[in-house]
Amino acid sequence: MQVLELEYEIKNLEMPLIEMAKKEQTGKLCPLIENPHEDCYILTLDSLKVESAIHYCGKNFKDCEIYKRLMNSKGKEK
Repeated sequence: MQVLELEYEIKNLEMPLIEMAKKEQTGKLCPLIENPHEDCYILTLDSLKVESAIHYCGKNFKDCEIYKRLMNSKGKEK
């Protein structure tokens, strides 16, 4: 598989992952998903990050180290 084909497939995964997260039982998503930080799993989605994106960008976002770090830094800015 060529790089361009792989990039196309990865981009096609992003929206279904967001839709899957929206359908989770709690209906909660990471608040960063609409405007993700450059470190967020969903922003640079690749085969190594798919599992983490599904887990952390959905109802488990409060367990995400990226989310915690960003929320802590926002609290310190105030």
